Amino acid sequence: GGMIVMLLSSQTLGRLLKAARERKQITQTEAARLLRVSGRHYCDMENGKSDIRLSTLIKAVHYLDLDYEALFREGVGQE
Repeated sequence: GGMIVMLLSSQTLGRLLKAARERKQITQTEAARLLRVSGRHYCDMENGKSDIRLSTLIKAVHYLDLDYEALFREGVGQE
């Protein structure tokens, strides 16, 4: 599954991250704590300004119920 993630842009992952966080109705600060990243780094990830490590992505799926199926849908046909 790691290769699929590489096909996705940081912006796409950021959108999915934000959508997951908003569904959970938690703040960026709370999400950052769950994913064990700094608030600044979390904000950058959501805004597509920072790459998301696979380990962080797995935490997002686990703790934020990130829609991992969307990773595959969004990844198809993208450069």
